[in-house]
Amino acid sequence: MKCRICAAQLGEPDYAAEAPALTDSGRLLDMRTEVYVCEACGLAQSPDIPNVTHFYAHEYKISLQAADHDQLVSLSDGRSMFRTDLQAELVLGLAAPPRGAAVLDFGCGKAATLRKMTDARPDLRPHVFDVSDDYRASWAEWVAAGQCATHVVPDAWRANFDLVMCHFVLEHVVDVPAVLANLRMLLAPRGVLFLSVPNALANPGDLLVADHLSHFTRGSLANALASAGLEVADINSASFPGALLSVCRARGATRDHAAIVLDPEAPALRQAASGWATIESRVREAARVNRGAPAAIYGAGFYGSVIRTLLGPQVGLCCFIDANPHLQGSTHMGLPVVAPADTPSGIRLVYAGLNPLKARAILEDQPHMKGRTIVWLQ
Repeated sequence: MKCRICAAQLGEPDYAAEAPALTDSGRLLDMRTEVYVCEACGLAQSPDIPNVTHFYAHEYKISLQAADHDQLVSLSDGRSMFRTDLQAELVLGLAAPPRGAAVLDFGCGKAATLRKMTDARPDLRPHVFDVSDDYRASWAEWVAAGQCATHVVPDAWRANFDLVMCHFVLEHVVDVPAVLANLRMLLAPRGVLFLSVPNALANPGDLLVADHLSHFTRGSLANALASAGLEVADINSASFPGALLSVCRARGATRDHAAIVLDPEAPALRQAASGWATIESRVREAARVNRGAPAAIYGAGFYGSVIRTLLGPQVGLCCFIDANPHLQGSTHMGLPVVAPADTPSGIRLVYAGLNPLKARAILEDQPHMKGRTIVWLQ
């Protein structure tokens, strides 16, 4: 296996676990979870998932389960926002598209972010692209047919866009340099690319997501962008918790592999990857000690899904608990999702299925968790 950015040969994995692996939507895949950190450039990466093209064209279906599905983001000031609201606000502020700008949402899913941007800025000319046809019905409500495309980007779109945005797509793709080259090609001469990816150090669960083939830090993202001939104006790790935002333009030549620098955060990535073995042992030991006790998992997202896969049938799991109203009343991995206020009184044990870097700050202030025993990932 070779590095997706610098093509260096990779060694032994820094983390490995037997099947099943878990996708970001909570789907189980019959494959091992493996994480490799490149010794040449520092990119953390995982093997391709099986039938990756078919998976995204026909099986991924992100945010299609409900018309108003969205994810909650906890901000550093204690507020929470829905992800698409935050993305729309940040793009309009950081990328500052000019009046009448042609805007492309690349890998857009339902394109809820772009729709909110056009609600705020009706002068924008929206275009959408995805590798699946599943979202066409959503687009048809508000995007002209000639401004929608799937599978293959139209030749007429080359050098056409004042703004191309790509939200949480790059981590999924097999050939990172090729996708970045295509995004660069779509930019008008003074066009701007707005890119967001998970920050693997601020959000360490990203390292385990099977369909996230690349796990970025600031340094590895900078290497990838420079290799594609993109000049970076900023890589922002503060505005969107757990994510890296980049604003860049198409300038300069592509960078030779020999000029790529080693990411100084590579040792921290290796430590984060290997640390998951300790976390898994902690969860399994808690399940052994509390065998049969009525329990719940706080968080019906990826971290909660990881815990669900680690807990055997001897654990008396009753439900997931989640503050997101779009998830409450649904089921996840065979269990109901309830609001914190609706947590059954008999549940005294709660597994913290949240980013371990933030979990204590969130749950220690959660009034409905008072008096319950919480199992922390760290």
